[in-house]
Amino acid sequence: APGVALGTMLSADHPLRRLSEQTFVSRQSRGPLSASFGDSERLVMTHAINDPKGDLVGVMLIARNVEYLSEVQSTVRYSRKLAALGRLSREVSAVQRITETEAVKEIEAALAKGPRRGPKPEAEDDSVVEEEAA
Repeated sequence: APGVALGTMLSADHPLRRLSEQTFVSRQSRGPLSASFGDSERLVMTHAINDPKGDLVGVMLIARNVEYLSEVQSTVRYSRKLAALGRLSREVSAVQRITETEAVKEIEAALAKGPRRGPKPEAEDDSVVEEEAA
């Protein structure tokens, strides 16, 4: 809360209080640092707030929910991939003079043939079983 004394908000042994006190002493922003609060993990940053003369007047604490950030980032990555697929399908359809739907199918078929990313599947056991001659 703006304008509230640190001692009234956080106990003396609270990690955010220690981090903000370090920012007061060093007069420099710190973070992002990973911190756990209960069940959730947060990225915590402190920013020194200076007046126009350059004197320290306060510290701003920022805590970001890591779970929420990972959800947002995965959505953004998915959206970027869809946008790239759209651009690529338009280029392929223009060059090969086919519809964009057909171009997307060709791109997906080409991707299916290509090398896979990520963990490799477990190799099948190709050992030959020798038969005993009776």
